[in-house]
Amino acid sequence: MAVGETYKYLGIQYSALGVEYANIYDKLKDGIRNLEASKLNTFQRFIGLRDHLIPRLLYPLTYGKCRFRDVKGCDLLVLKSFREWTKLSHDTPKEFYHARVADSGLGLRELLIASRTLANGRARALRDSSDKIVREACKFFPQITEVKIIQIGGLTCSSSDQTPELYKKALYKKINTQGLESSQQGHKNFSFLTSRTMNVSDLEFAPAVQIMAGSVTTKSKIARFKTLEGGNKCESCADKVKNLAHILQVCPRVHGARTKRHDAIQELVERSLTHRGIPFTKNNVVPHKGSCLKPDLIIRKDGKVYLADPTIVSDNCLLSEREEEKCRLYGSNEFKDSIIKFLNLLDNFKKDDIVVVPLVFNWRGVMSKKAYIDLHKTLGIPPMYINYIQMKVRTTSHSLYRMERERPDRRA
Repeated sequence: MAVGETYKYLGIQYSALGVEYANIYDKLKDGIRNLEASKLNTFQRFIGLRDHLIPRLLYPLTYGKCRFRDVKGCDLLVLKSFREWTKLSHDTPKEFYHARVADSGLGLRELLIASRTLANGRARALRDSSDKIVREACKFFPQITEVKIIQIGGLTCSSSDQTPELYKKALYKKINTQGLESSQQGHKNFSFLTSRTMNVSDLEFAPAVQIMAGSVTTKSKIARFKTLEGGNKCESCADKVKNLAHILQVCPRVHGARTKRHDAIQELVERSLTHRGIPFTKNNVVPHKGSCLKPDLIIRKDGKVYLADPTIVSDNCLLSEREEEKCRLYGSNEFKDSIIKFLNLLDNFKKDDIVVVPLVFNWRGVMSKKAYIDLHKTLGIPPMYINYIQMKVRTTSHSLYRMERERPDRRA
């Protein structure tokens, strides 16, 4: 072997001077180019990037040598590529890309942070080694035991075990993504991001991710950077800030679309019940105390009566509170008497066999753990189908947003 030659051993390139720098940026760039040239849809490209391309770079980061500009360039290339695929806005918090799916992120590892936490782990292992020879060798190369300071969202990170929690804290502090904290009340809210069997089209994936991150253009966002007529207030609600939550939940400009969103979710539940032969009635009007109440679905299953009522609320609401409201509304003994009379049940029918199933979602597609259990365990709806229901909440919310954007009287 000549002095100028190199050889590869266990995936690392060596020369006469030692370990060679790995060109991970070009590897990642070529991989992304191959993904974009393939016939994969956006969701499949995302899976390929997150679960295959990025993990392949961790080995040279751990055991080889990589230049800082290459590592930083890889992180920027990942964000740039994903933004182009899904049309996320540039003000989307970086933590949204890197936080775990369980914490409402996308799970794309930040290589710069990963490389530094891995290096710090090695430094501590060498420094605290029980081998005398290793400790003596470290005295001649003190730089290899140096632990570097790492910051995530302004918070100091001392080990790789802390990174998920710090990403989560930083994500929930940002204006556009603080509503994602509601996912901690729920259960398997964004499991579509980890599914290998769910068919997610481009028309669903990009809108769903945009709604998750609150990463769409609204008047309140534009008003941060330029002066607008009427400031950041809604054209129809002069005292309300026109942000995404206002548009999706209370703005009268898209009231009809909100009703259609609710009906679309209810229709999916009905379709699943029909497929499995479970009888139900919809559009119920139950006389009660001189007035009437309208539970969306009355379901008969296993000798019991279930009152199901899908509801979509804001992302700053406590899902449990909305569930309790539904239970108080439909779960009183007086209303159960009205249900028994409405359904012509026997007088000795047990009131305990009338069960309220409050299906509470917020507009980001987060559903409470109780709602998930009620759908799956009580009504028997498969987990994969529940994923589609959650996806429908996000896509119909995005359609609602687009409908408001296309109104001719919109000023910003």
